[in-house]
Amino acid sequence: MLAVVALLLRLPVLILADFNSYAATAHRALDGEAVYTAVQLAGPYHLQDVSEGRGFAYPPTAVLLLLPAALGSPAAIPFLLGSLALLAFVMIEIVRVELRDHAWIGWPIAGLLLLSPFAGDAIYVGQVTPLLAAGYGASWLWPRISGIVAVTGGAVKIYPLVLLIWAVRNQVSVRLPLVLGTLLLAAATLWLGTDAWVQFWTASQNAIPQCAQPSLGSFACAFGRIGEFVGLGAALTLALFAARASSPPVAFLLLATASVIAAPDVFPNYLLIVVTGAMPLACRLASQLLSSRWATDQGRGSRSSVL
Repeated sequence: MLAVVALLLRLPVLILADFNSYAATAHRALDGEAVYTAVQLAGPYHLQDVSEGRGFAYPPTAVLLLLPAALGSPAAIPFLLGSLALLAFVMIEIVRVELRDHAWIGWPIAGLLLLSPFAGDAIYVGQVTPLLAAGYGASWLWPRISGIVAVTGGAVKIYPLVLLIWAVRNQVSVRLPLVLGTLLLAAATLWLGTDAWVQFWTASQNAIPQCAQPSLGSFACAFGRIGEFVGLGAALTLALFAARASSPPVAFLLLATASVIAAPDVFPNYLLIVVTGAMPLACRLASQLLSSRWATDQGRGSRSSVL
């Protein structure tokens, strides 16, 4: 229901620019054409220049997982509904697990997230980010699947690979995820050819930050080319701290932040990842606060009864 409401509210302004790019890329791949377009390979371009099917910003492995987008706009609505429903579910479940006595709070929190500008940005263009954010939440709830989430998410957008650190922290074997990742790499290479990877690298190097709305900015926007290395260094530092942090909720938030901090442009929908990563820590802090207040109230009640 929350997902339906969130989508209905955005229907009047739905343009599906990113989803249309997924669809166009799937069609190019199925037709035996190059996945990355001449605009991306010829020289510098902004991501906005290649929306609406004019290019593709993800690695070749993403083509395999985004093939259903070839069905076009009719597939966009169930895709968005499913992604938003999964995100709402994991948020509600995180609150239920972490705040058992106040589980009902999960519903308004999930509702606010789906109605937030972060979700609105993703819905507006038909982004895959809500589904990836749901994967992060699922990795907190069920660490055993975090390796699979890391590899499948990383096959679409590279940054979810940081969840492999979460898997290792939780002593989860990464053998199966690595096998799955190898199969995805092999399948994408056999289908699209090694040239697809060369073109992906070229397209990635040619992409320049937009640094204007709806972008929220980035290290690259602030410091130019050197900012890209600053962002990467910041992401690696956060990942290292996450690997060594004694507190699981803190480690999880660090990994979520590391996922987006190096982006050339931090778009509002990326913050769905950060909010999902912050939710376990927020719940733990809220639980401690509520317990402290309860203990204080009990103490006051005891003193009153004695008096």
